Amino acid sequence: MENDNNLTDHLRWAWRSQTEKPVVMSEQELQQRAYRLQSRIRWRNIGEFGAAVLIGALCAYFFLHFETVLLRTGTILIALGVAYVSWQLARHGSAGSVPSDAVAAASLDFLITQLERQRDLLRRIWNWYLLPLLPGMVVFVFGLSRLPSSRGTGFELSQSAIVHTAVACVVGFALIAALNQGVARKLQRDIEFLRTLRNAGGGR
Repeated sequence: MENDNNLTDHLRWAWRSQTEKPVVMSEQELQQRAYRLQSRIRWRNIGEFGAAVLIGALCAYFFLHFETVLLRTGTILIALGVAYVSWQLARHGSAGSVPSDAVAAASLDFLITQLERQRDLLRRIWNWYLLPLLPGMVVFVFGLSRLPSSRGTGFELSQSAIVHTAVACVVGFALIAALNQGVARKLQRDIEFLRTLRNAGGGR
């Protein structure tokens, strides 16, 4: 979800902080911005769905090639978590349809609505993206650590793996959450810019 930072790059045109006058955008320019935003959201989602398919294939491979209960349970939980993430992304993070008529107000409303959807999605990153993946990851890595070791250190390795996995999950997930919260704040600023532009009649 870090790629959502790119969504803001094409919206900085909305307001210039060094001037008190709003930027006037033509109907064609606003519609072009709307199409660019729609395209970025769609390509972001395509990347996420592609990653979900790849993870699903890996889960199927591990399920078939490992016979322990922990590993198979972990793969099932991961697959279910990925399926839930994909469903939430399709439901709340999909790109809407750009208004067909070249009316500035309609394109401006579209931009604001879409940015609000993406902002809300990123603000809830823990609920729909991170936490659903955590149980399967923990169970799977713990299952790997419990596989027989040729050196007879299976128990020691399992303890080390559990600690390292817990630390990696906490740090990694916290970093992902922080990055996405930062993007959400940038989107909120862009939303405010666009609302100011709309209120000032900056689109014609």
